[in-house]
Amino acid sequence: MDIVEMAQLEKAIIATYEGVSSKIGFDTEFDKLKPTDFPILEDLYNEIGDIEKYTRLQDFREVLFMFVHGSNSRMFNGHTNVDLDNDFICFNLKELEEESDSQAAAMYNALSYLWDEITGANDKFTWLAIDECHTIADPDNPRAMKFVYQIYKRIRKYNGGCTVATQQIADFLSAQEGHRNYGQAIIGNSISQLILPLKEKDIADLKNHEILKLSEEEEMIISKFRQGEGIYVVGNKRVHMKVDHTKAEMKVINPKKYETLYGKGAVTNVR
Repeated sequence: MDIVEMAQLEKAIIATYEGVSSKIGFDTEFDKLKPTDFPILEDLYNEIGDIEKYTRLQDFREVLFMFVHGSNSRMFNGHTNVDLDNDFICFNLKELEEESDSQAAAMYNALSYLWDEITGANDKFTWLAIDECHTIADPDNPRAMKFVYQIYKRIRKYNGGCTVATQQIADFLSAQEGHRNYGQAIIGNSISQLILPLKEKDIADLKNHEILKLSEEEEMIISKFRQGEGIYVVGNKRVHMKVDHTKAEMKVINPKKYETLYGKGAVTNVR
């Protein structure tokens, strides 16, 4: 969007809130509102249907159709029915892995919500974990990855922390805007890094983007695909790490393998 389109969209959003609910304005205390007090995407779609008022938003309205009346409408057009008043929240987007456009939009939506929660948490310590982060690293639309980068830069100011995980290095490094590669910048702003076994191409991507210089010994460690082994990096210090599971952990993670290793009905003490 150019600046005029952004201005018209802002005008439309304000008009949408004012038209749907007189309870909502710039001074509203949102924690006192119910989900049904808010407008839905269809209300915005109808508002920008005024061609004379929103001349520059008609192409955008065509795109918005599939989120309001089309294939993605059940996911994006409606009031939420999810109870988010919990200490531990997991947004699981696995079922969208074949729908790349929907997955990126849903993940961006979830991250926006979580960032609002973190910045409004006052002194409460909050940790944000983003798994499969490469799914929002779109080279044609890097804004979602830029948002993650901004979170990474600022989250410590809000008494919080963030962990980003990916197993697709090339995709993770694909979101670029000008001279800024957001995947590379996120890794560069990390206090610590855990590098588990990678394919040869992924190791090459790490080296080509100058993210991490690996010795021959370190390359051997992460290229052998030995389960539980990797390299742990904190600042300039690195260690070869190997994680061994306990019997109790194996019983929870893989009950069938537990029975194979220790026998059916084996008793495990947990302290």
